[in-house]
Amino acid sequence: MARPGVYVNKTFTALTAPGTTASVNVAGFSEITAVAFVDELPAGSNVVLRLEGSVDGTNWFNLSTDLTVSSPVGDSVQGAFPIIKGTAAATDARCNFVSEGGLSTGADITFTIHAQ
Repeated sequence: MARPGVYVNKTFTALTAPGTTASVNVAGFSEITAVAFVDELPAGSNVVLRLEGSVDGTNWFNLSTDLTVSSPVGDSVQGAFPIIKGTAAATDARCNFVSEGGLSTGADITFTIHAQ
């Protein structure tokens, strides 16, 4: 059930290697979204990002499909990339920097989770 005027908005410290953010309590919120801010993705590289949920803070499941952000050879990429999940039955949410590959590593990814 939506709670007008009530929301959660949490930005995490940048991840510089694959891993997960801390979790955020989203209990009672039905709409959960995340945005990945890519500071710089080196040329010829790619990263895979995902929004995950949990009902117990231990066992995690996908709230979104994997988002792959790629940069062409010879050019780096930066920007904001939404990871959207409309509704979810989760009490906790976190972002997962699943993997990076290609010609180079060293991407900096900052995630923000918003729930309402």
